[in-house]
Amino acid sequence: MSHSLIRSAQLVACETRVGRYFERNYDRHLADVTAPLFAVVDSECDDGNAGDTVVASLLDARNDLIRATNESPDAVEKVLTEALQAAHRSIEKIPKGARGYGGGASVTAFSACGDVGIVAHVGDCRLYVRQREGWIRRTEDHTLLEQKRDHGIASTDPMRELGIITRVVGFPPTSIDTPRFQIAAQTEVLLCTRGAWMPTDPTGAAAPLPANLDGARAAELLLENYTRSGETDNATFVLAVLGVE
Repeated sequence: MSHSLIRSAQLVACETRVGRYFERNYDRHLADVTAPLFAVVDSECDDGNAGDTVVASLLDARNDLIRATNESPDAVEKVLTEALQAAHRSIEKIPKGARGYGGGASVTAFSACGDVGIVAHVGDCRLYVRQREGWIRRTEDHTLLEQKRDHGIASTDPMRELGIITRVVGFPPTSIDTPRFQIAAQTEVLLCTRGAWMPTDPTGAAAPLPANLDGARAAELLLENYTRSGETDNATFVLAVLGVE
């Protein structure tokens, strides 16, 4: 079935910063308004190789994704998940001692089909959508803290547990979350790596940013809080607006 809604995608803002404890930035991002395809990637335990592998895999899938966006949300989900699975296999095959061995990547990527946004998510990057209630987080952190919450187990050290990632692309065997969200006439979407969201939303609030903040102001607030926190971690955000008629 072809989705005949007229869809537009616009990149509003994109920023990436090198944390003061790092020599260079291991975050990666994609912003392709034509596909559309937006993503933020945070390399974990390596020098950025895992992030590069994820970005390359998503770009390799671009033509398939464009076709899928004219078919169905399920087709889009299939392309996104297969791209992350391909990246996962590539990272797993890195031989011991070679660049990138033992690394992985947190990834949040999304595309759209008609009035549906489709997300592929692993790790602790985040995607927020602006709704009436505020900026609602549509992804779940794959951390020890969230795992304990899901099982009704009390946290003993929330900040430490928030920093322990339980699932990444590349290691260990990984499943991919694929949440979806509705696209209205003008829907603002904010993607963040951990370094970008942590100073503003360390506890994982349901709606950490008020709805009266438009995307530009929300992005400014993230950067202001990042600066106040000391800019210790690498940080990246991508702000996009999608619309349908």
